[in-house]
Amino acid sequence: MDNRILYAAEALFVGPSPATGSQPSGSILQLHRVQSCGYDFNRQLEDVREFGTYAPIDRVELQLPQITLNASYLATNVRNESGIGLYVGGDLSVLTNILNKTQNEKNYYIRVVPDGNSAAGYGGTDGGVVAFGNGTVASYQAQGQVGSFPTAQFTVQALDSLWTNTSSNFDTPAINPVNGLPITGVAVTLPPVTTGLASQISALQPGDITVDLAGAGLGINNLFIQSYNVQFDLNLEALIGLGYKFPAAREPNFPIDCKLSVEANMRDMGTGRLSNIRCNDTKYDITVTLRTPTCDGTQGNVKAKYTLKGAILEGQSFNSTIGPSKSVTLNFSAPIGGPQDTGVGLFVSGALV
Repeated sequence: MDNRILYAAEALFVGPSPATGSQPSGSILQLHRVQSCGYDFNRQLEDVREFGTYAPIDRVELQLPQITLNASYLATNVRNESGIGLYVGGDLSVLTNILNKTQNEKNYYIRVVPDGNSAAGYGGTDGGVVAFGNGTVASYQAQGQVGSFPTAQFTVQALDSLWTNTSSNFDTPAINPVNGLPITGVAVTLPPVTTGLASQISALQPGDITVDLAGAGLGINNLFIQSYNVQFDLNLEALIGLGYKFPAAREPNFPIDCKLSVEANMRDMGTGRLSNIRCNDTKYDITVTLRTPTCDGTQGNVKAKYTLKGAILEGQSFNSTIGPSKSVTLNFSAPIGGPQDTGVGLFVSGALV
């Protein structure tokens, strides 16, 4: 009997689409550089009452259980983003694969090996797996700041979850949304856990991150940028009808705005007038670029790039106190559209290794 489960004994995987289809081991992708992983479920029970008794005669589950998986990882490339279904070609919206239904629903797996072992390199199939069926990305966030490695995180909403004590030949966690029954005849075997591809760097560094504000901002000039935060929430809508035990689909609920926040220390005062932007509200293409660290003074290869096109400056917040430098926070937003909307929204690109 194990006494505990430590992070070194766990690894996170994502399967191919569709979630209800076959899950060959060679198509199951390990998400690397994972820093945290959490999951929960909450049932929503309705009381059945009647005249003549104080206590409910029953509690019935009319609504679906809420199953959520959250994970964060070091941003070293865009392989993880591609794995969870985001489009990383850079020329189309980040939601392209979700909207065209090619990568919108996947199964997720947490591999757990026995206590005292590292998941990477462990050859046994014992321990166990926590699996999540019919998972859809609900939100995504990428951030970086001075003094820390850049990271990203995502949230998945699933229809079912299962626990098994083997990582080989176990049942798929996917279910049939019409009748709510598990998919039968599909076995899953997870691939061995590794520490990443041989060419994958360990971590990116703040000194190799640049943020191009494209001249946005009022009253600012020559900033020392301290942090960035890019995020969007799909506000998933469950499409369910009579005769369906679970949603036939969970679709993004438009409009969807991508938010970008940039915090910086001010060096010089700039110019501008707030009232002037009422009739001349400029839209900006803001870019955050993460590169391979170098030691020769040159710029390294681009590993991840986030471009918010058609961004509007929603607000600025200035702060000055005794001690630290005067700072400013700039908040931008842009609507995320479909694959044909190439001039507005969030566009992600970079390396897969």
